[in-house]
Amino acid sequence: VDLLQATDASVFEAMLERVRPELLIIGPMYKMVGVDLKDEDTARALTKRLDEWRTKYGFAVIIESHQPHVIHTDKERYRPMRVYGASLLMRWPEFGICLQDGGKLSHWRGPRDERNWPERLYWGKDWPWETGGKPVCVQCGQELVGEQKRYCSTECGAAWRQAKVRAKRRLV
Repeated sequence: VDLLQATDASVFEAMLERVRPELLIIGPMYKMVGVDLKDEDTARALTKRLDEWRTKYGFAVIIESHQPHVIHTDKERYRPMRVYGASLLMRWPEFGICLQDGGKLSHWRGPRDERNWPERLYWGKDWPWETGGKPVCVQCGQELVGEQKRYCSTECGAAWRQAKVRAKRRLV
């Protein structure tokens, strides 16, 4: 998909017209265009198109974006907590939130409005992620303890993966 090409953009906009979402969750951002988002003109064209659609169809949007590669210095190694691409992409969103290891959320830009954001996301049962409360097993709902990230046991992990495989086969 290249949202800057007329054909792809018209197909995508027709979907927006038909579905009329309240919330559009899309990404990753680097796959929305056919060229590198480091180019300021490309980033500007993409953000302009998304803003036009957001205004015209009245939806909120969450966009997955990736961070730049790890930076190595003499003293440290770190991953910048910002979006990959032209500097415009760091100024454009109302909120810039980084999902860190363990589901911790941190802001990489100052918010333009006050909102009550969760401190952390957990693997979910009905959605891929959930907020608040204590993390629970995605298969059985039992509370996770210690180092458990998604399943309370290897049996629940295996059962969950089997259910996904069976569901995928039904779609084919």
